[in-house]
Amino acid sequence: MKKIKFKIKKKEYLSFLPRFSILAVITYFLDITIFSLFRAEIGSNFAAILSFVISQLFLFTLLKLSLNIRVKSLKQGLIIQFLIGIGSLIIHLSIINLIDFIIFNLNKGFYYQNYIKSFYYAVFIKLICGSFGYIWSSIMINIYLFKK
Repeated sequence: MKKIKFKIKKKEYLSFLPRFSILAVITYFLDITIFSLFRAEIGSNFAAILSFVISQLFLFTLLKLSLNIRVKSLKQGLIIQFLIGIGSLIIHLSIINLIDFIIFNLNKGFYYQNYIKSFYYAVFIKLICGSFGYIWSSIMINIYLFKK
């Protein structure tokens, strides 16, 4: 059985990071907006999945336009992007549900009155998730999908 090694080329990663960061921030504003607008209507998990799909397509398009892709076909690139994105989605859902669980158990009444429909609370938890998801996504996208 072969071992899979994640080899990060530090210089390549550091030259990739500035442009990726700008594009990721633009995409992240879209992600936060979609999540925050739909969270009260369809719930945290479904809003996170909806914002995930839209933001992954948007990010892939921006990256394709501004960076060199490592794979030959667009279809293969989208599949890799979504696989990397699923890792990010798992990170996001785990953190969102953990924060909701903690806040809910601290004060159930206050949670239902204030946090369920709060746009600012949704933005806050999405910002926390994004910082963890960003690390995962930037490393994996640089290794498998795009280079400067």
